Parts: sequence; structure tokens; C-alpha cells
Amino acid sequence: MPYVGPSEKREVGRKPDRPFVTGPQDGQANQVSKPALPGLRGVASQFRREDLLNPKRLDDIVSKSVDELIEVEFQPAAQLSPADHKHLAEWIGNDPILRAKIVKYLERVLE
Repeated sequence: MPYVGPSEKREVGRKPDRPFVTGPQDGQANQVSKPALPGLRGVASQFRREDLLNPKRLDDIVSKSVDELIEVEFQPAAQLSPADHKHLAEWIGNDPILRAKIVKYLERVLE
């Protein structure tokens, strides 16, 4: 396209059929979808949100969640020895930051 200087007039195309919109369209704002459970289908089928209130049950849920995530989402873990797998799962489950993230995720996705 050739340069159009300030004194020259430039042909302007027609306006778009609909205005530019940045927000949700077609009623999407009211639709809330549940996050997918990539590696926690087994845990989600076994436990309910109320189970998270029981401290002993919570430890069991977090432990099973970590085991399931390692098996499903972390393929290199398949090459770990059982002792190393257990050590990794315990480390993740006992790390306060990771544990808090797992519990927060479980609070959102469990029914």
C-alpha cells in the first residue's frame, strides 16, 4: 500500500457489521464450567468436599491425589523405583505450598 501523507485523503473501508467486543458474548458470563479433572478422576469418584473437613481423611485424600497425579500426569515417574515413587509422593504431599494448592484445587472440584 502506498504512503498516504497528511494532506492526501485516504479511502476508508466500511465499518464492521458488529462492534468490537472484549467481554463474554452470547450469555457466556452466566455460565460457570467446572474445571476438568485431568488426573484426579479416581479421587473425585471416591471422595466428597465434606471429606476435606476431617483431618485424617484429608491426609488420605491428598496422598491419593498426589499418587494419581504422579502416575497420570508425570510420565517420567514410571521409571522410578517404588521407594523413589513413595519418597516423591511424600515430599509433594508434605510440602506446605504444594499441599495447599492441592487442597484448594480439591475444594473447587469435589462435589
